[in-house]
Amino acid sequence: MPITEAEFGYPLRSARLFLQPIALDDAGDVQASCLDWESVRYTSSIPYPYPENGAQKFITEALAKWDQGTYRLLAARKQDDATYVGQFGLTFAEDDPGRAEISYIVTRSVWGQGFGGELARAGIDHAFRDLGLTSLYARVFLANEPSNRLIRRLGMRFEKVVRIHAPARACDVDVNWYELDRADWKEGGR
Repeated sequence: MPITEAEFGYPLRSARLFLQPIALDDAGDVQASCLDWESVRYTSSIPYPYPENGAQKFITEALAKWDQGTYRLLAARKQDDATYVGQFGLTFAEDDPGRAEISYIVTRSVWGQGFGGELARAGIDHAFRDLGLTSLYARVFLANEPSNRLIRRLGMRFEKVVRIHAPARACDVDVNWYELDRADWKEGGR
């Protein structure tokens, strides 16, 4: 199924950003972001060093998963000049189509400017408001304190620490598991 800007109101807009379905045109920006160790060190699936043409392969796979209904990936750009700031993803649970894991990455050049919270908030609101999901969860490396703070500010509540396999790091890591359900999202004034 082709992805159109009109589908589900894309592009999504926040105060400073627009988010739209990832496209092969985004490969150069994604590639540059993933070449930065500091940007990817707390991810379980982005390899480092990032392979040549890794972004093209990743985006092609993401688009195929979108068509299968198992994944959505949105590129986030500044509204004023279309500068790439990162991406937001939803991986739908196989056993519960109303549930998804959120993921996001913010390019280091815009860290500390609030773009991470803004793009994640837009993605979470979209998941509940437009896609009708009933619950979201996030897994955040224990050592990634900025992301742990951000997830809590977004209203997600800590549930437990779990150990996951991080194939890109070739090891198991402990992560904080956070949850947010539709009722708590609505209660937060969304």
